[in-house]
Amino acid sequence: MHATGNGYPQSPSGMADSRRIALRWIISGVFITLLMAISTTWQSWERNTALAEITSLPVYFAVIWISLLLWIPIALLIYRLHIAIPMFTAEQPFWWFRHLLFSFIAGSSHLLIDTLLLWLCLSGSFDVGEGYLEKLIRWLPYELLAYWACLSLMTLFSKRRQLLAPDGSDSSNFLQRLSIKIDDETHLIPVEQIDYIQACDNYVQIWRGRNSQLVKETMTNLEQQLNPGQFMRIHRSFIVNLNAIDRITRNGNQQPTVIMKHGKTLPVSRRRRAGLNQALKNH
Repeated sequence: MHATGNGYPQSPSGMADSRRIALRWIISGVFITLLMAISTTWQSWERNTALAEITSLPVYFAVIWISLLLWIPIALLIYRLHIAIPMFTAEQPFWWFRHLLFSFIAGSSHLLIDTLLLWLCLSGSFDVGEGYLEKLIRWLPYELLAYWACLSLMTLFSKRRQLLAPDGSDSSNFLQRLSIKIDDETHLIPVEQIDYIQACDNYVQIWRGRNSQLVKETMTNLEQQLNPGQFMRIHRSFIVNLNAIDRITRNGNQQPTVIMKHGKTLPVSRRRRAGLNQALKNH
């Protein structure tokens, strides 16, 4: 699927863009940690000449670099949590506490692995218990702050479109048309013709009335590109066009649902019901 804004084509796939961005960050992280490992190893080796009697310089450098490289998968995990897991989004109550709890677990685990690496490097002459306790006291506050700030800033940054254009008055920055390839033909679909978007594993279904097209894209990428004044995520599997909603009601199980103008019934997450009501009032 090709997404176009203002009639101009953007990247052919949001997923491909995300992978390219992630790859750039990984490559950058490897080089940055390499430079940091060289600097840290050089300073430590100069200050502590007794290290040469315990281990070799290449082994010590490898341990330092591996310890720093641990930040890369943790950073990717933070990104994944931010993108895929609803409990870490700002719509959830006490989201900041969940971030803090994850930061404590990640920071403690990182320091434990770092301590074990030092123990292996120093041929067992390093006391793991004392070393880990010392690292917790000295470095855990910094780890907590780093992870918590990373998760929280990503969460708040993801709301930038709603903050910048909460009423949808400036739609020029948002997606205007979708370019979808069906068989050997390319169809340009204005986004205002879309009734709703449904998640389907690694694909999404674009629904217009009773017709739909299955395309390879993610809900998160589309949600970030669509005008929040016109489209809203009402469920982890559904994004709706507010113009296509007929009414909000409840099903037999007293679960909130949306009735579309063409008669289709869609579920609404309980935590998104209040936001949907407010969006419809302002729409």
